[in-house]
Amino acid sequence: MTNLKSTIEQLPFLADLEQVIQYIQEKNPALTKSKQLPPKICFEMNQEVHFQKEDVKSTHRHYNYPLLYFLHHLLVEGQLFEIEQIKSKFYYKAHPQNLAMFLDMNPIERYFFVWQTFIVGCDFVVLQQEEDMRNSQYKFYRFLGKIQHLEVGKKYNTRGNLSFIDFSFNYVNLYLIYLGFWELSFDKKNMWRYYFSTFTLTPLGQAVAKILFQKRLPLFWNKQERNFVEEGLDILMMLFEESQIKHLENVEELKKEVLEEKFIAAFQPLFPKGMLEKSIEPLPIVIRKGKYIFKVTLKDRYEKSAKKSTWRKIAIHSSQSLEHLHLAIQDSVDFEDDHLYAFYMDNRRYSDRCYLDSRGEEPPFADEKSLEDLNLSIGQKFLYIFDFGDNWEFEIELLEIDTKTQKKFKAKLIAEQGESPEQYPDWEEY
Repeated sequence: MTNLKSTIEQLPFLADLEQVIQYIQEKNPALTKSKQLPPKICFEMNQEVHFQKEDVKSTHRHYNYPLLYFLHHLLVEGQLFEIEQIKSKFYYKAHPQNLAMFLDMNPIERYFFVWQTFIVGCDFVVLQQEEDMRNSQYKFYRFLGKIQHLEVGKKYNTRGNLSFIDFSFNYVNLYLIYLGFWELSFDKKNMWRYYFSTFTLTPLGQAVAKILFQKRLPLFWNKQERNFVEEGLDILMMLFEESQIKHLENVEELKKEVLEEKFIAAFQPLFPKGMLEKSIEPLPIVIRKGKYIFKVTLKDRYEKSAKKSTWRKIAIHSSQSLEHLHLAIQDSVDFEDDHLYAFYMDNRRYSDRCYLDSRGEEPPFADEKSLEDLNLSIGQKFLYIFDFGDNWEFEIELLEIDTKTQKKFKAKLIAEQGESPEQYPDWEEY
């Protein structure tokens, strides 16, 4: 217990976290249109932290700085700050109560605030800074399940007898260094992906890995993953022997635990009583019923970027399903509903966080998921693909939730721009 306490208290990462909070409070930097720190600010902040990114220029963007990228998501998803728009610019806006509570925490409590935010609030795929990482979160679960049994302090080679563990987590490999989980030596030929050749598991890393896998698996605790528990369990059955995931059998009890237990409760036995008490609990999920207004934008068939010329605004009641939204989109662009479709809720094509056409063979099905059960927030975007031959892609953004409109109504088109595309064009003309 004492060793873990001492290890956490000496982590430079906690000092970096406090340094960035102080910088934001003192200088209140304006963010970019994509709600990230601008290059010059990142370059300046990079000089002030322990985990500095080397070989960077003042023109490099926020995502080129792994530490600052991680801290940005922790501050926002951990509800210490939110991002507000003032006229045409974006800024951090502190949550006074949460920030005061965090600053009053001891190092142990701050450390597990970070883990709670990482596991519960953050999107694992986004934090990796990798475009095409299908099922990467399940690889991470497998990683936790395997690495918890390895010997602490021993240097392991990632090849050979450890090839069964997937270490391709890109930025996440670095985040685990920051958190004192392990020590790495990197493969210089693959530094752009942060692949490493050897690693040494720390006592802190092993203790955290065991508890995460046994009691705080992101599949149940993460706000994105918990919508896909049943599908996730099917994948875990393929990755582990039945005896290794026996603790996941009682799904309803595990779901109840998420609602009734604090995240930090599982880690409290690692420390003397009273040392790990304070936490900032995530805001409860509130089902918001009423009228939803979506903007549906046709994406370019070749460049895959949102075209400004063709969009539709659709009003639909929250009780209706994704299938109803699909049909409303079809009507709005005059398409025939003669092919399969899918909704990708993380806005990444062909990801595993999806709801599929019930005319297909694999769940989860779109006609079984109501809009109000998706826990959508205003400004959230997701992807709709129709016809996997021609691949018509539409980006969907939730513009408004009108909770005053409780009476159910049929989905309707309320605004539009641009002509409907020809569903079956004569390709000889192109």
